[in-house]
Amino acid sequence: MTMTQQIIAPQHAEWPDLSQSSAKITHWESQTGRRLPADYRNFMTTYGGGRPYPNVFEVAIPDDVWDSYEKTVFCDPLYAWDYAADVWQKSTFGDGTPTDLFFIGTDPGNLQLLLSLRPKDLGKIYLWIPTRDSWGSDTNNETHLYLQAPTFSDFVVGLFDTTDFIGKEHWHTPRNEMLARDLILT
Repeated sequence: MTMTQQIIAPQHAEWPDLSQSSAKITHWESQTGRRLPADYRNFMTTYGGGRPYPNVFEVAIPDDVWDSYEKTVFCDPLYAWDYAADVWQKSTFGDGTPTDLFFIGTDPGNLQLLLSLRPKDLGKIYLWIPTRDSWGSDTNNETHLYLQAPTFSDFVVGLFDTTDFIGKEHWHTPRNEMLARDLILT
């Protein structure tokens, strides 16, 4: 594992206009009755999602469930607010959408990163292998969530690159290099 300065590039062709981010989040919280943890809220109002580097993490899913030969994957991307809020409305996974978990990102293979908004484990980051099976069914329930990190900040700070810089190879484009900013979590 190689440590490097954390940076982030925008998810799309340029950095989003964040002038309305706080108002959008406040409105969403008012409408849903949920509160985002401060670290994630600050990240969204500062960056609006994006492509972090370093970007590699080891999947915290048991081997008998995770059928991929690779235990390390890329965090790519951390979703923009509008997309994440739309997924919350069950636009992507329908009735399979886990309850009270906010979709914050993915890996290139569609493994989902979820932020708990439940009082019992507020702020914890889980992995979820997407399915359209109804949430609460035998094949899609709490036992199909895998704790990845205790907080959003812990997840991001725990991202790394390999000694052969496979994460950098995945992340690097001239656009990402040109638009990259220091990633500072407060």
